[in-house]
Amino acid sequence: MAEEETEKPEVTGVGAVVIPTPVVSGTAKSRANLAVQHISASAYSSRKAGEIETVNAGKAFGDFYEEIVWNVSAAVFFAIAALEGA
Repeated sequence: MAEEETEKPEVTGVGAVVIPTPVVSGTAKSRANLAVQHISASAYSSRKAGEIETVNAGKAFGDFYEEIVWNVSAAVFFAIAALEGA
């Protein structure tokens, strides 16, 4: 048997292949636990208010009273923040 020759198709022109760019996406969550820092700040503010009270014991209310209010308020807010963050 004789081998049959097949005609090879003729290629004309130029072609291009477009490869799509890979896309990667993701999400991440992070949470910093600041409970220790908040409770430390609360203790500091509480001690500071106590020091101001001790230094000004027996004196009439004056400018130092505002500092006491600021420090006591800070101590309470920091303590609440520590409890919420824990």
